[in-house]
Amino acid sequence: RSAAGGCATASERAELDGLLGRGDTYNASDFTAAHAEFKTRHNAIFVALALWTQRGRCGDRDSAIGTETWSDLPAVFYLDGCDGGTTAALRAAGFETAQLHVANMFPDTIAALRLPPHELDPLLLVL
Repeated sequence: RSAAGGCATASERAELDGLLGRGDTYNASDFTAAHAEFKTRHNAIFVALALWTQRGRCGDRDSAIGTETWSDLPAVFYLDGCDGGTTAALRAAGFETAQLHVANMFPDTIAALRLPPHELDPLLLVL
């Protein structure tokens, strides 16, 4: 089955399938120092947005984290690479594993995110 689905032309499907066939090419160690700093700032903004959204649903963050049941905690859905940079930023802000839902199409990246130090719940990783 093609990853491009039924809305793409044959050439678009072939291009996407070719790109996906190469595997996950995201490698944070390939970034320049300036781009790494950009990614750090981007994650900080994403964490601030996730906290703001959580406060809107749960009130004060300190009362929301660690005191509610798994199903009561707001989910955070995001993309992450095998380096787990966004996961690390969310965890540093106090988000629990049960809140972290990651999308990634590459089995090797999913496997890396299941291992330490990330240890994401395999049921919350979406291919």
